[in-house]
Amino acid sequence: MDKFLLNEMTWKEAKEAFKKTDIAIISTGACHPHGSACPLGTDNITAEEFSNRIGKKCMERGINLIIIPNIPFGYNEYHGDFPGNISIDQSVLESYYINICKWLHKWGIKKIIWNCSHGGNISAISSVAYRCRNKFGLLSVLFSWYDQYIDLENKFSYADEGLVQEMSAILYLKPELCNISEENFSEYKQPFGDIFSLIDYTHIKFRNGKIRFFLNTKDVTDTGGWGPPESTDYSKASAKLGEHMIETVVTFIVDFIEKFKNIEVPNN
Repeated sequence: MDKFLLNEMTWKEAKEAFKKTDIAIISTGACHPHGSACPLGTDNITAEEFSNRIGKKCMERGINLIIIPNIPFGYNEYHGDFPGNISIDQSVLESYYINICKWLHKWGIKKIIWNCSHGGNISAISSVAYRCRNKFGLLSVLFSWYDQYIDLENKFSYADEGLVQEMSAILYLKPELCNISEENFSEYKQPFGDIFSLIDYTHIKFRNGKIRFFLNTKDVTDTGGWGPPESTDYSKASAKLGEHMIETVVTFIVDFIEKFKNIEVPNN
């Protein structure tokens, strides 16, 4: 295959491309705050870049696949106090995903790789993946690059929102969009005073355990970014780290696809 981006194919080229593969990558991003230094479209920038780099490396190895245009909006209602945030209701998002999968199935796709750069989309993807497995026989897998890097390198114990990891990725991919002169993330607010102690953006400490709270981002931070203390120092972010993270995960996913393309999808 000379092309792997569906967006760049004619319908005749697409017809031939679908004959050569049963794998499609769907990348999903979002438009929401990522701290005060990273752009609203951080998740879209990273999602598109990962898919493109995966596609190029697969083509170099002779692995055929098709990459669907990135879906630029996701579920992030909790960020709704910050200007520019756009969130899609879960039910609408699921319906949107289902329709994409329905058409991919029609053209012969049997395996879906969800490239998810926004954690708020995972719930909708999970629901759709099971529904498509039962309705169309599609087999879905999912990766989120920031979590994948944690698993591969064991250098971080966190996935942050617009801080060291995402800032490093943007410094590597689109440095002109990253404003590292912005104030560093500060400690979380404590909206409950001394009654409950907020330990991260979704959990409060109670005795020796923790309880999940469903809070809006503005309840816990005014910057629109979050993460534990080790992720909040902007000086730790760098283009070099961003390059290492991206190349490490891209290579891992391509290695996975090389094996994934040969498996048989179990019959329902």
